Amino acid sequence: MDISIITHRIKNALEEGGLKSAPDGALFQTVNNIADLLRPWEETFPGIDLNVGNVPHFGRGIIRRGPKFNPSPRMSKRPLPPPRPIIPSPLVLDRGLFQSTQAIWDYYQTKDGVDPRLLDCAFSDIGIEEFLGPLCSELADYHPLGMLLEDVMHCNSISNLSHFQLMVPHYVYDDEAAATVMAFLSGAESIAGHLTYFFEEQDRNGDDSHFELHPKDVSLIEQIGFEELLHVYTKFPGGKSYDLWKLFNWYENFFASLCQHFPEHMENDWPIVSDGGMGTEFDITRKEDIEFGISYAEAFCELINAMPDPYQFEWNEGGLVEIFIHELCEVWRKSNNKRLVKWISPKSQTLLQRIKVGAI
Repeated sequence: MDISIITHRIKNALEEGGLKSAPDGALFQTVNNIADLLRPWEETFPGIDLNVGNVPHFGRGIIRRGPKFNPSPRMSKRPLPPPRPIIPSPLVLDRGLFQSTQAIWDYYQTKDGVDPRLLDCAFSDIGIEEFLGPLCSELADYHPLGMLLEDVMHCNSISNLSHFQLMVPHYVYDDEAAATVMAFLSGAESIAGHLTYFFEEQDRNGDDSHFELHPKDVSLIEQIGFEELLHVYTKFPGGKSYDLWKLFNWYENFFASLCQHFPEHMENDWPIVSDGGMGTEFDITRKEDIEFGISYAEAFCELINAMPDPYQFEWNEGGLVEIFIHELCEVWRKSNNKRLVKWISPKSQTLLQRIKVGAI
């Protein structure tokens, strides 16, 4: 292409504002400690227009680059020209890192006893770990809410950091407890199918060593079926261990307050059971993001605590499935004015109880 054509195109692009000069790296401010991340990103790296994309490249502050190879000795005696001066190569930090740092510091200000010396921490892997330490300690009770922050604390390349992220609590489909969680949130039919699997397992195994029920409960199940027992249990107004109606309407009963206090966050469809953790992560851009994460985790824990322990239920630890099925049968008997059957699962009996019934 002729040089005049290239020159003409560049001239037109400049006149139309399609080209802008690269930012002057000499104007960039270095980031030495956490306090420097509280400055506006535009003031730290002036002249960068993200809409145009004239960012040199992202990385840590301003550094000097050394040679990447070892030249072999020259054989010629001709003198070399003087070396060109080493000019600092501007590396720009991501704007998201500034937003997240400001959001976390704003959140710290709402807490008592925050050490202001956290801002003096060096901008390094150790300094980031010290700065995030108090937040990670607070989020430790809401695993996996702060798991991604813990990953940042142990990363080796802080120059490529962007937004800090949180992860809402959830189960994954491969989790052994996911089936129990989904069953108790999906309705009586789903729980009935889940219990039928346990009930029929003793026939598949040919013994009752894993799953034991009172003979009268077995007879009632074969006569009525799990689905009818669950419908009666759900509508029963008396005392019972689990409020299935509340679980079946779990979003309105456990997350309604979040919709009022965090309407923007709750526009997302946060999964209770996720496909490999998809749709569970979100960026920290303001302190409300952290407050939402904690509130969501508390609501999630309340939801899970309202049902039988998913892991124990899946493995029938302590006879939890047997106890739940027996309670279903007892509630049905109460509703129909039938004689109750006193029975305790052998897996949950104390030593004294087992001696009394002749099991030992």
